[in-house]
Amino acid sequence: MAHKGEGESVGAGESFERVATQVGKRGHEAIDHVADAVHRGASQVKTGIEGPLERAREKAGELREKKVGDIVEDVRDVVRRHPGKAIAAAAAAGFLFAVWLRRRD
Repeated sequence: MAHKGEGESVGAGESFERVATQVGKRGHEAIDHVADAVHRGASQVKTGIEGPLERAREKAGELREKKVGDIVEDVRDVVRRHPGKAIAAAAAAGFLFAVWLRRRD
């Protein structure tokens, strides 16, 4: 009977190795799948942000080339075209400035 028990333990060991190998293989496949998904997501984010970044660079370049008087005139033009938004923006800026001053003390 001892011999039969030995054979069963060898069979169980082989079965365990086979299961462990399958689990390891599936784990690697899952990790590869997640890595691919992350890579695709990162590519989409990069593609989505490239356009706005380029426009921001262009605007920064335009601002560097402008004189202060030109910038003031552009601001006046925007305020004339959108007075409500200008008032709201000024109020928000004033509020943020006041909060900053309070925290500074």
